[in-house]
Amino acid sequence: MEFFMTYSWALVIILAVIGVLFYLGVMDPGNLRPNSCMFSSGFTCYDYRVQAGGNLSLDLGQSMGKDVLVTGFNCTAVANPAPSALPANVTIMSGAHVVMPSPLNCTKSDGTFTVSGDYYQGTMVVNYTEIDTQMTHTIKGSITFKVI
Repeated sequence: MEFFMTYSWALVIILAVIGVLFYLGVMDPGNLRPNSCMFSSGFTCYDYRVQAGGNLSLDLGQSMGKDVLVTGFNCTAVANPAPSALPANVTIMSGAHVVMPSPLNCTKSDGTFTVSGDYYQGTMVVNYTEIDTQMTHTIKGSITFKVI
């Protein structure tokens, strides 16, 4: 009986500590997800951030070997997004990167915007035109980020 009384108190203390860690969010698996921003080959996310309200700050680079003119962009969690027109077209020289003009918004699958603390996962679509050939292309990328 003495054995059970001694070790049951130790078990209660261990369970209390684990409960406190869960309550404080230390053991929350949502906090362990990595942030990422990836495009197909030739385009790179140099820096990115999603803020409450869906505001996206994106420093986009390209290494296609040709200068490009970005004409459309979209960031959404819907299945097959189409790019929207930008407020102004953005030229990205070969091997360079540019901070995309605001407003860029990332929306949830229901069309609403993110709030602080959400974990956002969506698709980015970019329309661009090669300046030399005037050929238009569309690329897709993915973004996952904890909203600040």
